[in-house]
Amino acid sequence: MKPTSILAAAGIAGALAFLAAAPVFSQVPGGCTELCAVSCIKPISIPDRWDDVTPIPGYTGGSKKPNWAGNGRYDFESFTDLNANHLWDPGEPYTDSNGNGAYDREAYDPVTTGYNADANAANGLAPAGDLGLEFVLQPPGASAPTIGQYYAIDLPAINRGTPVTGGSQYQDNFASCNPSVVGRGDRIMIEPGGTTGPTNQAMRDLIAQDPNAYWDATTSSVQGSAFPAGGSPRILRFAKHDPRIPLSSGTANALVVTGVLAFFMEQMTGNAAVQGRLLRTPGLGETCTGGATNGGFVIACATPATPTSWGRIKGTYR
Repeated sequence: MKPTSILAAAGIAGALAFLAAAPVFSQVPGGCTELCAVSCIKPISIPDRWDDVTPIPGYTGGSKKPNWAGNGRYDFESFTDLNANHLWDPGEPYTDSNGNGAYDREAYDPVTTGYNADANAANGLAPAGDLGLEFVLQPPGASAPTIGQYYAIDLPAINRGTPVTGGSQYQDNFASCNPSVVGRGDRIMIEPGGTTGPTNQAMRDLIAQDPNAYWDATTSSVQGSAFPAGGSPRILRFAKHDPRIPLSSGTANALVVTGVLAFFMEQMTGNAAVQGRLLRTPGLGETCTGGATNGGFVIACATPATPTSWGRIKGTYR
């Protein structure tokens, strides 16, 4: 049975039971494949990783020019966006502030700089992959963007339906499963209302459902969980977006999804801020075809990956 048909047959309650029983994998088991669109994601999105490390000549802090490297912000020379895609394209006028005769911007590519589960020598920022990477999910603030800074989003994606706005719907999407699928290339709208309070409560409630679960550095997996096969409601699935696209509310300037992450919440570190780790875990949605990738963090298994977890999951849908 395909993941999408599982969701349709089981409904929301069955989907939540499936995700609670989902194990965690350091490698994709046989009979499993990556999901290119994922259901039951949480209503947040973080910027995908770009190259904020490599210095760019003319933007290293001297001669009244800012230092782009390490400032936590995606930097680029200003330009005239003739085709309204929010990205500089060859031929578009730009301001050559460092006078080198070329358009300068920090490098970004979903595969060669972005977060990816598996090892990739072409990704100089994480050649060994990002499984186990620890950072803090935190709401946006007045300072420059930082790693893990999330933005509240509305579901479904704009190109898949009509986004439902409002704090009540946002809270429901965080506490339970919204069946909408989200994947690379989708456009998602930022929730215009305040969400810090609901997010803080939702994170604390999910952690409280499985208080003894913890990240074990030796095995790089979640241990101590009260849920089958190491699955836990503390595992969040959420979008990552293109850091080059400017942020604003409304559908005219939406975020562009570059993949979906899986994240285990270790502990709260502040109001609506939680420390955690990236991991790989099964989910629900649409499998990848034709060599496409969504980052490799969420997979689907057509055959049992472990006797205890997948046998139990299959029984749920009979």
